[in-house]
Amino acid sequence: MRWSPQKPARRARQRDDVAIAHWRNETWSAINKGHKRRSGLMDLACPLMHAVSDAHGVSVYLSKVLGPSSLLLLDWVGAAFRTDLSVTVGRQYLGPAGASGVIMGAFCSGNETELEALFSEVAWYRKPSFADFLARVREARPCGFAVDRGTIFQGITHVSVPVLSPSWELLLFLTAAGHAHDFDGDAVGPLSRAMQSAAARLSERVRWLRLG
Repeated sequence: MRWSPQKPARRARQRDDVAIAHWRNETWSAINKGHKRRSGLMDLACPLMHAVSDAHGVSVYLSKVLGPSSLLLLDWVGAAFRTDLSVTVGRQYLGPAGASGVIMGAFCSGNETELEALFSEVAWYRKPSFADFLARVREARPCGFAVDRGTIFQGITHVSVPVLSPSWELLLFLTAAGHAHDFDGDAVGPLSRAMQSAAARLSERVRWLRLG
């Protein structure tokens, strides 16, 4: 099923924003979860996500890479903080932004000129310079994770790791999120290692699935 966005000529008088929000958050979420569960992906991912969430007190998100500049939220677990209504399963997000954007820059193909053009189009809460962002990208590739401390969303720290194919193609992201005050210098290390372990286990198994 392929959808294309269409902008109406005028706002419908009978539009019910509450009903729309409920459909988007409940019905559309269930449709997407059902599709991914039939593929077997969530059966593999959810126990790993819950294990990280329970051990470290964070919310954990699984996203699929759609291209060099966008990702699709597949599912999330945990209750580290009240999730914004815009964070809905099945929603597409533009990148590169935040920790996941750093991972996109580090592991997606493309040159620095293309990355800078994409970077210029994305809004952050406190947007770094492209030079600073590029330094994060270069650091993330050898260490295998990225951290964002409140620059994409105020007061929220994110840790993202890649899920790679055997040929090192970026397939999925795992991202942990929590309040910045809960992340001291000692918390990120164990969390990043747990995330990398989960991503490695998922990478070993996901090759047998159709993620289309």
